[in-house]
Amino acid sequence: MDQVIAADAHHLRGSSLGRKMGALQEHEWLAALKAAGFKDKSSTVSKLDLTGQFVDHLRVDRVRRYVSALVRGLLDPSMSGPFLNRRMIGAWREYPAYVSYGLYVGRKA
Repeated sequence: MDQVIAADAHHLRGSSLGRKMGALQEHEWLAALKAAGFKDKSSTVSKLDLTGQFVDHLRVDRVRRYVSALVRGLLDPSMSGPFLNRRMIGAWREYPAYVSYGLYVGRKA
């Protein structure tokens, strides 16, 4: 099964769609699965849970490591500069409305 998926991913990368692979809309992912020969395609798209992601970071990294990394990032202008400006802060407020994740499945015919 893994070989089939790897072969399909290789096929997709070699296609015109694969060369420009990036963030795709749901209908584009379903079209990519169809182009790779998958049948009975289905998808589930979910909104991001930023609060849940934050809690997961704290659970994995623990508060001390998380805060330490955050402080280091904020104090390094090369890391914080591109993100701490009005334009990016405004974009961050809109981010959850435009970004989601999906689970796409299909059966190889």
